[in-house]
Amino acid sequence: MISENIIKGRFIAQVLDRDAKFINKEQAQVVQDYNLFGPNKKLYQTLINQSQGHFSLSVNESSAKLTLRYLKYLRFLDIKDVKKNRANYHLYNRIVFGRIYNETLAGLKYGYTKSVQQGLEAELMELAKTNPYLAAAGFSKLRH
Repeated sequence: MISENIIKGRFIAQVLDRDAKFINKEQAQVVQDYNLFGPNKKLYQTLINQSQGHFSLSVNESSAKLTLRYLKYLRFLDIKDVKKNRANYHLYNRIVFGRIYNETLAGLKYGYTKSVQQGLEAELMELAKTNPYLAAAGFSKLRH
């Protein structure tokens, strides 16, 4: 039986994963546009290399957690520096918080509708048919 908590956890994980990928892509684009590669292109490599884990998504049965790791000097690139004649690049605050407050929260608050719930349930049922471990655990039964 697929519980409501499992479906909600899957929905939350999808929203967080979508927005983490968007933030990663936007930050990499800003770094590339302003040529902010840093020593040995470490900043750019950290942003585009998924295996390093700029974002990590932890999912359990009924919840999901998104963790952001960033280089220490990444936050300081947002600050305008008059002495060095450096503009604020909007690399962190505008991209991260703009996406979280405008898209992620709205998506989590208003995006979980009946149609999304039914679609996720169908997806999980299909997974249960192909995975013997899920079928043995009772996931292949229809939810009542």
